[in-house]
Amino acid sequence: MVKKKYTSPTKLDKLIAQRVKEKRDAIKLSQDDLAYEIDVQGQFIAQVEDPTNPSHYNLTHLNQIALYFECSLHDLIPANPIPNFAFVLVETKKKAPSKKLIKSVKKKSSSRK
Repeated sequence: MVKKKYTSPTKLDKLIAQRVKEKRDAIKLSQDDLAYEIDVQGQFIAQVEDPTNPSHYNLTHLNQIALYFECSLHDLIPANPIPNFAFVLVETKKKAPSKKLIKSVKKKSSSRK
């Protein structure tokens, strides 16, 4: 099985973080103060604004930020889709079927004969 996994922030994550930072800087709001307003740890904002850290805002964060800045969510996200998301395919081991499942399959197949 192959899973998609973030290895670095996507272009979209970086753009959103930049827009929030610009709004935060415009009113001289510290990272800690914004973290308090949206109910996250103080370091979270610094991590999101660090372009090498995979942390990013989720929709709940963006909604809380828009409420705080009295703006639309549309002010925080781009109007058009952003291509080239930074995903890496990661192999994961597939779990072996459980013994119970194997027994039930055998029972069903033997009862059909």
